Amino acid sequence: MRSIIAWLRKQKVEIHGEKSGKRKFVFKINFERRLLEYKISFLRDKHGKDWLQAFQSEMKIHAQYQAILEGKQLAQKPNATSKQNKTLGSHATKFLEDIHRGHC
Repeated sequence: MRSIIAWLRKQKVEIHGEKSGKRKFVFKINFERRLLEYKISFLRDKHGKDWLQAFQSEMKIHAQYQAILEGKQLAQKPNATSKQNKTLGSHATKFLEDIHRGHC
């Protein structure tokens, strides 16, 4: 955890949370922006003038990978009447079905 906090501070990503508390968080948009800036800097150093082409290629691969992952998650998403839920009692099953239909 300390190495993560050290990296965030070095990259000037604002860390939120109570000073005395253990729970800390960052805003996703700030973290992702800094990761992109870091990636672009790395690609500029590595590829020079061709950094944009390398960046676009990597982003295309990333988008394809995300689509594959999201497709797998949708395919694996259980519904209220799945085998997993059949072990529940009738009241629990009805409750889950109502939530799935948006009645709660």
